[in-house]
Order: sequence, then structure tokens, then C-alpha cells
Amino acid sequence: MQALPTVLLRHVSRQGTHYDWLLANPHDPQGLLWAARCEYPSSIWASLGAWRLEPIANHRRVYLEYQGRISGGRGWVQRVDRGTFVADLWSESRRVIEVSFEAVNQRIELYRLGRRYWKASLV
Repeated sequence: MQALPTVLLRHVSRQGTHYDWLLANPHDPQGLLWAARCEYPSSIWASLGAWRLEPIANHRRVYLEYQGRISGGRGWVQRVDRGTFVADLWSESRRVIEVSFEAVNQRIELYRLGRRYWKASLV
């Protein structure tokens, strides 16, 4: 399996602060990044064990490196973690990945909870 890029961005906007987790799509490694909003930095994922994700629009690959202001008054982003992952499973409703971030190296299962949310669990 191929190691693909992933990044966690702290996103500060008028609506508040959250984190955007971006992962390359194994079915299109050079294409847009799958993106999900989460409430927690990767530095505490191990203590959480599980957390909720809210998928958002796919992102351009420039966000793997970009930090700074976002156009259109959408705030700014700062990278808080970066690394790679290997996908053992990647489907529309479930993903099993081995993440190698700076803050956490762990197998994580992502699965759809419904139309709006996913759950991430350490396995």
C-alpha cells in the first residue's frame, strides 16, 4: 500500500475555531483531498479514543502546505500536524487507515454515522 499525505489544520474563523483534517483520496492520489472538520487536535486523539467528524467540501492539494489567510473572509489556517497514512479500506461509508502523524501513530477507523457525521475511533 502507498503512503499518502495527510494534514491537520487549525481553522480560525468568525464562527469559531475547529480543526480540518485533510487526507489524500487513495482512489485519486493526486486529486482533491477528502476533508472533515473535527473539534480536537491530534495531540489528544489517543486520550479520546473516539471523536466525531463532519465532512466538508474536498480541498485543493495546496492546503497540504498552505498556512495563512483564506480568501473570502473565511479566516485563517495553521498546520498543527502533518504526516502520512496508508488506507487498508476506503469506501463511501467506512475507512480504515494507519496514520503516522507527528503527534499520533495509530490505526483509525472512520465510519459514517448518518448523512452529516462520521465517527473516528482508534483501533
